[in-house]
Amino acid sequence: MAALSRIEEEEIQSISAKIACGINHGAVINNEGELYVWGANKYQLMGPDATGSTEKSPFKYNLDLREGEYEDLPKVKFEAVSVSCGSYHTAVIVEDPCTPGPLPDREWARAIANDHAEKMKQYYGKGMFETGIDQHFNYQPRVSRREFDRYLKLIKIEKENFASSDWERLLNEFTDASNRVNIREYRDFIFGKRIFTGQLFTWGLANNGRLGRPIGDLQLLDEEDGEAHKIMSLPLGRVEFHGDVLITKVDCGFAHTVALSHAGEVYTWGMGSNGALGMGEVEDRFSPIRVKFSHLGGVKMTSIAAGAHHTMSLTEEGVVYSWGLGQGGRLGNGSDIAALTPVMITSLKDTKVTFIAAGDSHSACISVEGALYTWGVGTFGRLGHGEFDNLYYPRQVAELYKKKVIFAACGMN
Repeated sequence: MAALSRIEEEEIQSISAKIACGINHGAVINNEGELYVWGANKYQLMGPDATGSTEKSPFKYNLDLREGEYEDLPKVKFEAVSVSCGSYHTAVIVEDPCTPGPLPDREWARAIANDHAEKMKQYYGKGMFETGIDQHFNYQPRVSRREFDRYLKLIKIEKENFASSDWERLLNEFTDASNRVNIREYRDFIFGKRIFTGQLFTWGLANNGRLGRPIGDLQLLDEEDGEAHKIMSLPLGRVEFHGDVLITKVDCGFAHTVALSHAGEVYTWGMGSNGALGMGEVEDRFSPIRVKFSHLGGVKMTSIAAGAHHTMSLTEEGVVYSWGLGQGGRLGNGSDIAALTPVMITSLKDTKVTFIAAGDSHSACISVEGALYTWGVGTFGRLGHGEFDNLYYPRQVAELYKKKVIFAACGMN
């Protein structure tokens, strides 16, 4: 079997964002952007259309968001693109087709789009374009900068056709570290859609601020614990960020949530005990707060991971940071002590990491060469090292030495 290309590996990792498992429920997004959920129907987890206490098979979740700022819009299908499940809460990133695109004139963008499709058919051949421009993007998601420039000239789209800021987007936002252009994002740009998705919605148990939304006076009794304590749940609603923040990734911990913006900024909210939010304190937060990596300058994060009570992030240079509960070595920094702010995992400083994952009490990462490393609580053999001991530093999984790992997920045990 031929080795997967880096692009194929990235596509597999992106598919993983469409599948999520919590302690009591699960969720999946199909190819049409429809969200399905199943499991315990506590705290409104299954949505307003569910009637039973549990859903034993996938149940379509209603993403009709026509309320509040959307209430005057015609019925629109909002497409889910990424989902994550916590213990009793869920977060989903949706594509909002009604939000104005980045171009100053959307009609102009739509007008040239049809011309683009025809000219690309002529350039690349009709056989490849039975269904038009979209099929091309699916076959060839990235092209070299030279190929892209050649394409722009072919369809007579010159720099003068764009506002200077929009042209800079073409040159910078769509070009990766290998100088290859992501033309799927370019397609969205041309069609007047948002370049990135970025609208984040949450629902479920609201205690400790894990939904990132104000709870007001809504208070419900826990049906199991009675008067022992008050619990609060909220239906589907949008998480508000300060400024024009577009969210590309989200991950739910036990009672906190972490999100990554398209600009590479990390935001957290929810239960702050043991420093899981990375704010230097242990207070709960009911709205998103940006995690500061001031000692790193303007470093951009490319990935995030939320464990039950700890959090990790990954820089574009492949450096891993962790914070929160340190018990059992889950932070990978050699200590049981909680870290209230992000700390670099120094034992990985000479390893370029491309993927991170966090479980209930253990963590994992994958290097650019495809080596899998795990660390943290070792009971039940969850680390894969043939023993039950806790590991306080990342160790490569020996059984997979000769395998190239491209994805990993961490559960509870």
